[in-house]
Amino acid sequence: MTKTRLLIVLLLFICRILMAQTSSDLNSEINFYNNTTENLHLNTSLALSPENSSSPTFVPSLTKVTLLSSNANAQRAKLGDTITLKFTSSESIVNPSVLIEEKPVNVKNTGANNWEASLVIDKNIDEGYIIFKIDYYDIANIQYKNLNTTTDNSEVIVDNTLPFVISVLRQNPTQQKTLSTTLVYRVTFSEEVINVVPETFMFDTYGKIKGIINSITKVSANVYDVTVNISDGGTISLAFNNNSGIKDLSSNELNNQFNTRQNYIINSAPEWLNAKDTNDFIACVNADFNLNEVASVLDLDLEQIITWSIIRAPKNGVLRGFPISLVNYFEMVHPENLFYHPNTDYIGTDTFSIKVSDGILSKTITINLSINPLPQLSLWVSGKNISKGRYVSFVATGTGDFKWHPAKKVDDSTAAITSARIIDTTQFILTLTSSIGCISSDTVNINSIDDYYVDAPIVLSPNGDGFNDYFVIENIDAYPENKVQVVDRTGKIIFERENYRNNWNGYVNNRVLVKDSYFYVIWTKGHIAKRGSITVVM
Repeated sequence: MTKTRLLIVLLLFICRILMAQTSSDLNSEINFYNNTTENLHLNTSLALSPENSSSPTFVPSLTKVTLLSSNANAQRAKLGDTITLKFTSSESIVNPSVLIEEKPVNVKNTGANNWEASLVIDKNIDEGYIIFKIDYYDIANIQYKNLNTTTDNSEVIVDNTLPFVISVLRQNPTQQKTLSTTLVYRVTFSEEVINVVPETFMFDTYGKIKGIINSITKVSANVYDVTVNISDGGTISLAFNNNSGIKDLSSNELNNQFNTRQNYIINSAPEWLNAKDTNDFIACVNADFNLNEVASVLDLDLEQIITWSIIRAPKNGVLRGFPISLVNYFEMVHPENLFYHPNTDYIGTDTFSIKVSDGILSKTITINLSINPLPQLSLWVSGKNISKGRYVSFVATGTGDFKWHPAKKVDDSTAAITSARIIDTTQFILTLTSSIGCISSDTVNINSIDDYYVDAPIVLSPNGDGFNDYFVIENIDAYPENKVQVVDRTGKIIFERENYRNNWNGYVNNRVLVKDSYFYVIWTKGHIAKRGSITVVM
């Protein structure tokens, strides 16, 4: 500042003191002077008016500076919101300039000494408090710089991060399995949120269970307790509707992604699917009685551990496979490998009890068994070593239903008397089932003997009458790797075929053979299986 300007300021100050009306006015001006001289290089207290250099003018100050956002919460902003800086000067000012987040923005006069500048939040604006700076000139062209605070302590925080659910945990009771009909979930968000109302939530359930929200209590800025009334049994988890309406203080909508979520299992007892409290069944001597179907249960409380155990053991047999535990991923739970086996040759009755439990509730059944003798079965076989391609005969006796295995290899799979053509060595099993379901069985192995047996006709009459029209070799199909040769009296080969399929009709070069006797040789697997003669007649 020049010496001339300093002199002018001092003269104006002296004039102001002389004009003071009260001591308070004097003190005020003295304080004003002190403040002014401390910042003499930037803020001159008094200056000559350009219009009248002999009359004093005050230093223009910003009497009101306010920062706000277009967000529903004026002190918060998110992507797309507009930040507005409003300020009012005590005197006329010239060429004000504004930086918001270090970006120059347009400043417009909104009337008299009122000014306004705005900035739209984009992805380049960092989260946190908005910073600004105001520079301006007075009418004497003196610059005032770096004003960066509001007069009303207003501030705006930029927040573009979506709130999310940190956890939904069991609050009361804390254990997963419960018989309580009132549950409290504690919901923790990543930050303070609003609009947490019953319509916000929904339930993921398994089984018949139903939930109704009773109340919602705000524990802290980002923690809520949700109380739920329960009916029926099953598994229940608290979830959020897709359009939950929950927002943070900057109106960012909730991201429904969960970090941790716990469920409750409101217990209902497992129910037997195929059994009553007391059950009567028929068993057979020396045979396992399968308990898997009897022990199957329905349990609506998914993801529980279901355990079957013995309550009362049988006296005349043993139970196998107990105890067994399975997780019920589905409502119907079917155990495996559960059996009752009677003592050797025991015929009579036996009783036992088994229990199923889900860890909280249980059900018990009693089973009464009547152990019966097996039906009498006998089996006669015509032979156990059969020429390949020939038949074996079976004759069975007994009372009940017969069943042969393999069924496709016998002429009648449900007959007591039947036969089977033997191509390969085969094991045949015959079962006889009595009227009460007891089963006897017998097994026989029939060996296929590779003796190359075939047989050929002695007459061929290719006249189309349906009799002896083809040279049909018995059992040739049992030896597909074969060769057939036919010669006349002179030894000339008139027919020769490998892999013969019983399809030669006595024609050679489209002409039927003359009436005469001919000779043939049949090979199977390289062996001569048959030699002989055949007579052609008409």
